[in-house]
Amino acid sequence: MAALDLRIRAGSMVVLLTHLLIVMTFLHQSSDSSRMRPLSPSSAATSSWPPVVAAASVGGVYTQTKRSMLRNNERQRFDPRTLAQETIRPFEYLNSEAIKSELESLQETHPKFITLGSSQDWYDLPTAGTANDCPFDSSVTGCKNYIMIIEDPSVPDPSVLAEVFLSGSVHGNERIGPTTVMETARLLVESAECEALPRSKSDISEEEWEDDVRKAKDCRSKLQKQGIFPWARRWMARLVSTRRIVVVPSANALGYYQNKRTEGSIDPNRDFAFDQENWSHCMRTIAGRTINEVYREHMFQHSLTFHGGMVAIAYEWGAPSRNTPKGIPSPDDTAQVELGFGLSNYAGSFTPSSEGYKYPHDSMNNLVYPVNGGMEDWAYGGSWDLDLVSPCTPTTFGGYDKSKTTYNNATLRAFNVLIETSDNKQPAPNTLGTDEGLFNEMAGNGNGHISRNIRLAQMMIDTVEPYVSVLAVEDIILPDDIVPLSNRGGRACLSTNVVAFPKGTKKVEVFWTVGGSFTIDETRVAYGTWDVAFSGLMDCSTQPKKVADLFTESIKLTSTQSGRTRWHNSGASPSSDSTWLKEEVGGSIPYGPIFSAIIDLSEYNVGDKVAIMPYAKVDQNWKNQPETTDPEVPPQSHVVNARTNPDWHFESAGKVVQGRLDWVSSPLTIEIGPEGVTPEIKNARLSPSGESLPTGAPVPSSPRPSGEPLPTGAPVPSPLVAVTPDSKSKEQSHFWAFLLVPLAGVAGVFCFVKLLRRRNTSGRGAVEVIEMRANDAFNEFAQTDAYRDDESGSGSFT
Repeated sequence: MAALDLRIRAGSMVVLLTHLLIVMTFLHQSSDSSRMRPLSPSSAATSSWPPVVAAASVGGVYTQTKRSMLRNNERQRFDPRTLAQETIRPFEYLNSEAIKSELESLQETHPKFITLGSSQDWYDLPTAGTANDCPFDSSVTGCKNYIMIIEDPSVPDPSVLAEVFLSGSVHGNERIGPTTVMETARLLVESAECEALPRSKSDISEEEWEDDVRKAKDCRSKLQKQGIFPWARRWMARLVSTRRIVVVPSANALGYYQNKRTEGSIDPNRDFAFDQENWSHCMRTIAGRTINEVYREHMFQHSLTFHGGMVAIAYEWGAPSRNTPKGIPSPDDTAQVELGFGLSNYAGSFTPSSEGYKYPHDSMNNLVYPVNGGMEDWAYGGSWDLDLVSPCTPTTFGGYDKSKTTYNNATLRAFNVLIETSDNKQPAPNTLGTDEGLFNEMAGNGNGHISRNIRLAQMMIDTVEPYVSVLAVEDIILPDDIVPLSNRGGRACLSTNVVAFPKGTKKVEVFWTVGGSFTIDETRVAYGTWDVAFSGLMDCSTQPKKVADLFTESIKLTSTQSGRTRWHNSGASPSSDSTWLKEEVGGSIPYGPIFSAIIDLSEYNVGDKVAIMPYAKVDQNWKNQPETTDPEVPPQSHVVNARTNPDWHFESAGKVVQGRLDWVSSPLTIEIGPEGVTPEIKNARLSPSGESLPTGAPVPSSPRPSGEPLPTGAPVPSPLVAVTPDSKSKEQSHFWAFLLVPLAGVAGVFCFVKLLRRRNTSGRGAVEVIEMRANDAFNEFAQTDAYRDDESGSGSFT
């Protein structure tokens, strides 16, 4: 009996020690995985955004079970709504000298993106004013009219860039516009400059690379502290790299310096060659001539002109000769109405409500008042509404060549939207707003006169041209497909936008978004190997006239979907709420619709390069018209025809506008690797911690872009775990820990009970009963779906 008691005690101790060992192992694994837990406030200050994670792969096949573990069990999800902006900057008026200083500073800091000049330097125009005006312009008498052009010099074909014009002040005493356009420009170029770093490692020395990495981390941290989170930085960088933005902060430079409406005694917004009663009364001002010269060198599709004295978003028509009956629509009215709705919604309102009420929107003839010689109608109709256009014959400043107001049929077809910013032409400084929440989907707490017009300008730049962008494949959030100052010509994206998956991967889910538009009529994914499914016309940046020209008979197409962009009056659709990306929106993923489709990779072999190219048809309702328009012609603007009419083609001053129906993304390439390799982004520029990665290194994947520091006080999202062989073993040990801890507990209870009853049970039987019942518990669990899914692979993602 003593020996029996000893054996029972020994067996019990073994089971209990096993139980303790398993618990300790589980705690150790949890400690090893501490990276998945929120950091302390002190560590948050120096932490980078959580890493990108390579997708889970088991035996070369992507499994749904592993994926669910990553998404649900391994992550504390990131909620962008809780991000804290560390620094809040109130906006302040910029006077004439401050504008000049800021322009020169921006050019010096961002010389690759900014070209700075004046109408005196570029077009040999005289200055307005005397020696007492604009003394800081010491090289001239009077005031220079400054012009800033923002564009990415690495664009493969700059002639096709969609062009946007921003005018700050045609009336010198209407003060919101100049500061708005300057702040907008600063945000754009700072974001583009930061997103361009680090440069390609193959193009620079190791020392330069390390310096670029340091600068990239620093600027990302700085921008994020200002509330410019990764998606906003990337969005603005995209705008800089895919548009040409021309900014004239104060066209009426003399009036702005003097804080007077007019230039001398002449109103510049009655000075344009449209619907004039006397053709010697146009182009009399340097302000008017400056804008005229700029327009002659471009084909703007969108334009904003800021004013003050009332609150309105107003579009064409605004001419007396196009106002019978009152408010009769223009040929492009459908698009103008939708654009007006979108601009008003995004600009938002602010308190006090008497000051910051939401922008009303309508035609100028309805909402404002008709004027002869207005800039807005001239920029819209000057190239086609020829009954209301004639050359100007002014006598001021020594006259102006008539040929300068003789226009071709391409130059003046812009949506030129009038923004009446405030009932007060110079609102109180405490109503200008701050940059708090500037990039929220809905206007933030800092919204004010400057804030909301920055938002409005950004939307105008975005919607000048549609675009499609791949966001993610499976659990891998992709780097931006548009990187400023990088080579995007030819098939460069074959080496810069690549994800590797192992052979045997059956199907993957691709996510994409559509922007620069309102209604998404059709979108789908075309895919196949670069050299077989796509024609020789396929490259990384060219928008084809017809998307079918890119395809061969081997192309594969997913089913067609439709939806709405973030700018639509009814909001974005499909919503991100139905995808795992929903918690990344506003962080690493932009606001807007998120489409997804399943791509079948089962037929591809090791070494195949599969191009994934979503494309979309948008805003086809824009070609519809009201029952009556004036004149009764089809839509005449570039921006409408560029997305609805493939036969639309205009060239002027080295610029091209080509119509098309479908807009394609820069292709993502999926490279098929050997079985068993870990899915990886092959072109990551920064690692999760912001350090450099060797080419082809697996990117421990992340829902956050790499190198993104956390704002102080923000809850720190838990990084994802890189599913490498090491981390897989950790996952498996977690699984067995969760399995065996309760089983060991059951065994311990049985052992304890039997120990108390040892006098009535044989020793051998007691041990056998404990082992048998423990095994029964295990076998019962092994019949559950949870166990079978993980062990048999029945959850495979197919």
